Amino acid sequence: FSTTGSILDEPRTFYPALRQILRDLQDYDLKTTITVPWAKFFARSLGHEPADTSLGDTLMQVALHTQHHRAQISTYLRELDVSPPMVDYIGWVWSGRPDPEWS
Repeated sequence: FSTTGSILDEPRTFYPALRQILRDLQDYDLKTTITVPWAKFFARSLGHEPADTSLGDTLMQVALHTQHHRAQISTYLRELDVSPPMVDYIGWVWSGRPDPEWS
């Protein structure tokens, strides 16, 4: 990124494209085996080579891993006596599934 503004612009341009990609996915796409380049680095801790990974597994991992980092940030905010924002999926559902606000 060449400027801080370009960092802020990235999700604004990527989000609509990603939504379209996800809309276009078919069931067979989610079952497609993919190779994640960094999976081989976990072979030692697993004690074996990683099993095949599907695109569906990978998309689930992205969502769950993002939630993991949100929980870490919430912990740090609480340590600073700051109340973290609602980041639960159900909170978004109960709010009527609003589109993101890029302010």
